[in-house]
Amino acid sequence: MNDYDLHPMTAHFGSCMKFEDETRERLKNKKCLEYYGFKVYSQNDEDGIIEEIFNRIGTTNKIFIEFGVENGLECNSHYLLFKNWRGLWIDGGDKHVKKIKEKFAPVIANGQLKVLQAFITRENINELFITGGVTGEIDLLSIDVDGNDYYIWQAINIVKPRVVIVEYNSKFPPNCDWKMAYNKNHIWDGSDWQGASLKAFELLGRKLGYQLVATNFSGVNAFFVRKDLAKDLFIEPATAENLYNPSRFKYVLYQNHHPARYCLAVQKENLGIFNYKPNHDALPLGGFYGESYSENFSFNVMSGKSSSVLVCNKRKVALPYFVLPEDERNVFGVSLKISVGEQIISQFPIQPNGVIEMNLPPSDVPLTANFELSRTFTNTQGKEHGLAIIFEIND
Repeated sequence: MNDYDLHPMTAHFGSCMKFEDETRERLKNKKCLEYYGFKVYSQNDEDGIIEEIFNRIGTTNKIFIEFGVENGLECNSHYLLFKNWRGLWIDGGDKHVKKIKEKFAPVIANGQLKVLQAFITRENINELFITGGVTGEIDLLSIDVDGNDYYIWQAINIVKPRVVIVEYNSKFPPNCDWKMAYNKNHIWDGSDWQGASLKAFELLGRKLGYQLVATNFSGVNAFFVRKDLAKDLFIEPATAENLYNPSRFKYVLYQNHHPARYCLAVQKENLGIFNYKPNHDALPLGGFYGESYSENFSFNVMSGKSSSVLVCNKRKVALPYFVLPEDERNVFGVSLKISVGEQIISQFPIQPNGVIEMNLPPSDVPLTANFELSRTFTNTQGKEHGLAIIFEIND
């Protein structure tokens, strides 16, 4: 990457050409961490920079804490799960945490990852770490709350990270010491009202015993190493002026992989998607409308006479079903046939509600079961539909 040529259009993206020249010159130094950047699951090049930092300083317990991870698929510590790290994630969004629990189910089940849902403030951050079971020295702390990042890092005293990553507001040039005023209720609105400048973080890091060692190429994250570990392993002087990268959000340098849908770090053979659906015995495969929710369960309604269901590799599976209230009077004479390949598993008349019981042939892998109704129902708008099948019962 040290031989790359920064595009002159960066000047039109709000970046001073002076900063581009400084980045180009810095990349000639092999201590420059941007040189080692790459993306696996990070937002940009953070995965490679993290790897190179620990190549230089080593690891101890391989414990991380990261907060502000959203659904976890694109964050700074996802890739570390592939390297036998373990840690704690915190996010304030209930939908995000629900997604994490699904998409990271295997590493949560084996104890590698713990997830908390909480809105983070400087008043509660240490208590959250205690709740999450992480105190003392850890290898990595990654902070991204799009607002009070400065004050939250300043308040942390229950853990002692060896490396800290924090998102800085790269709109402000490297000689500008700025931070937003603390507001425990702050929620980012997409504007520049968030975080702190790189200079502010550099100065805070010094007070806390950390050395600024890099920023990533896209001008998003700043990397700090505890001063007793940094030695002469990184570029000096360790200042914002010397290590700043401007915002380069218009560059699409790191979208060179297929998108992630699940954490692939840990999987059991022959379970397929059921690695991530441990509470499901079956999943809708085709011929269903989108998922619907009630207070105690989620269900899918057949969109016609025929549908298919992916069934886990259990011999016996039972799926509750019901007909929509508007169809209860029209149930008489309707039957359901279930087959796997050419083999008919069962055929029975349906009731207003009941259970679909399947005795399946032996299999080491999930099977596709085909459902076929003798006839469908039609709602008042003329829309065809069939049974409502319950695929998940909520705790």
